[in-house]
Amino acid sequence: MGEEAEVREFLKMLGRVERYIRYLDMRAHGNTYLAWGLAVVCGSIASFTMPLLGEAIGVPVGPLIGLVWLVALVSALTVSWGSWARASALMLARKPREERERLKRAVRREGALIGVAWAILLMGWSMSVIVLAILSGACWALYMACVGLGNLATYAISAQKEREALYVGASLVATSPAPLAAYMLAPEASWLPFTIAVVAVVASYLWAATRFYGRARAILAEAEGVGQG
Repeated sequence: MGEEAEVREFLKMLGRVERYIRYLDMRAHGNTYLAWGLAVVCGSIASFTMPLLGEAIGVPVGPLIGLVWLVALVSALTVSWGSWARASALMLARKPREERERLKRAVRREGALIGVAWAILLMGWSMSVIVLAILSGACWALYMACVGLGNLATYAISAQKEREALYVGASLVATSPAPLAAYMLAPEASWLPFTIAVVAVVASYLWAATRFYGRARAILAEAEGVGQG
């Protein structure tokens, strides 16, 4: 009986560890979406307000806008990377050495493929900005489509297949014509396509972050309930 009790306690402990790893994984997903959503907010505010300030004081603000975007994106990347590193380290620490090395290679390969997919999409959008600069509605429609396709690529490549990435990607691709429609209906409102695209991306990212945080809380509550039981 004593050995059986020890085995049960050991299995409970393993279950709690598994749930805690899953909790960290959900937190990492949530932190990633929140960080990138806030980065878009900061960069977009700078892009919208600083040109007006530059016109008022007669100072070129292009480099400053670029700096704001750079700081925002680097900050988002740092938060995202740190969250994933913590979750991955705990997950890999429990594995035998050979399996740990295999999983490391798989994670690196997955991350590289996702990074390449995003780089291709965003470079394609950047090139379109040069070609379609006059037609701002088309530029921002393509921006939404590229961000949506990036999330769909993340869903397709990732082994975890988290539904939130699929929903964000599908919704952004489906609604991507909205900035172009706004431009066609109100060409004098040059700010409208930009605003629609930014609001759509930020809203979808904050929704995904909220979903992941909710799932993380549910996992933690389940772990605490099992521990008390």
